Amino acid sequence: MKSFVCAVLGMVTASAAHAQVAPPGSIPPDTVVAKIDGRDVTAAEVQKAMRGWPQDVELKYQQNPVPTVQRVFMTLYLAAEAEKHQLGEDQMWKEQIEIARAEILANAMASYEHDHFPVSEQDVIRYYEPNKSRYEQASIRIIKIGFKEPIPKGNSAEDVKKAAEIVVQNEHAPNRSEADAQTLAADIVKKLRAGADFVAMVKQYSDDADSKAADGYFGKLTPASNYPPEMKKTIFSLQAGGISDPVRQANALYVIRRDEKSFQSIDQVRQTIVSEIRTQHLQAFGTDLNKRFTPVILKPEFFLPSGPPPKQAQPPKP
Repeated sequence: MKSFVCAVLGMVTASAAHAQVAPPGSIPPDTVVAKIDGRDVTAAEVQKAMRGWPQDVELKYQQNPVPTVQRVFMTLYLAAEAEKHQLGEDQMWKEQIEIARAEILANAMASYEHDHFPVSEQDVIRYYEPNKSRYEQASIRIIKIGFKEPIPKGNSAEDVKKAAEIVVQNEHAPNRSEADAQTLAADIVKKLRAGADFVAMVKQYSDDADSKAADGYFGKLTPASNYPPEMKKTIFSLQAGGISDPVRQANALYVIRRDEKSFQSIDQVRQTIVSEIRTQHLQAFGTDLNKRFTPVILKPEFFLPSGPPPKQAQPPKP
């Protein structure tokens, strides 16, 4: 049955859904921030009510606080009313509560197994050395050659949406076609590999104002950095001083020079390694549990399916 609270929340007004909420740290805890069910509610009460909920509820609170607070306070009210009526002692609800409690405790045990698995300094060192390539880092400089993306043709809603997005992107791009950008970028690569000064080429050609002001410097990244995969693959295939072929991104081609090849120190990645070792332990722990609790079926007829067959995944429509 659909949650009663979710059904009621379908009536939340648009004005409430888009209300703006000040950051919690900017308001003293004893400040009354809302009136809910006819009574004043302080910032501290809201923060207390929001503690302990699943991550999806926390995310909804961050994205859209007002209806999420409504849902939480409504749920707490209904739970308190159920306690008054001792519904938790009703056998039907009692069994569901026990199952929910068991699931929560099982997740708590998995977290405990991860967080309390001992990792020594020797464990960190033994992990670091064979995995050192994962902690490689690169300082790079770039020359950005911008261009206007072609506007896609088509009358579908998706085509129209994509075209509108590209029109907006093109407003900030130089008046250059992709073909002209490819020709220019290839010429720049040829000159750089022949010994041309990279900084001078940045000053002459780059369309990225921020890196241009820093002689093309675009920062330092690791394999875990939030860069497009194809760009990271190109960068980490370069040796120090190497010049890439042009890398295509939206509205631009990037010519990249890798300034240096180095590795993050063990101190810089210690906490990451500890977490990775504990995650590997938890995966092994889960594999062992799966083996332990895989049933050895002695009476197959007892386990014959009695419900409708599971739905088959539908192939995507052409």
